[in-house]
Amino acid sequence: MKTSHHSAQDAVQPYGNYAQCLRISEFSELAFVSGQGPERLDGTVPTSFRQQADLVWLNIDAQLRAAGMTRRNIVRATTYLRSQSDAAENRAARDAFLGEQKVAMTLVFCDLFVESWMIEIDVIAAG
Repeated sequence: MKTSHHSAQDAVQPYGNYAQCLRISEFSELAFVSGQGPERLDGTVPTSFRQQADLVWLNIDAQLRAAGMTRRNIVRATTYLRSQSDAAENRAARDAFLGEQKVAMTLVFCDLFVESWMIEIDVIAAG
């Protein structure tokens, strides 16, 4: 798979470590990971936002492994946050998980399906 990042000079530049436009080519498969919540295998949910965010990314990692992919295959992520006050900590958790990898990204503030969840993320991966 080949990726290239693009950011039009006549449009707004990214506010963080993500790609305004990510072009992928020479790939053979896609994986669509449904929204992952901050739940442990035993059904418990951490109480702090950062613990929830880190757990969501670990759950995404597990789903990708099950599909024969890794976090390096992520090309798009949509993050749903309950509170705008968690945006900076969300960015820190995402950057810790993805490192320098840039993906296409959208952030939405909304109510979430499970009351105790502060975050949910879905991703698209290509390999």
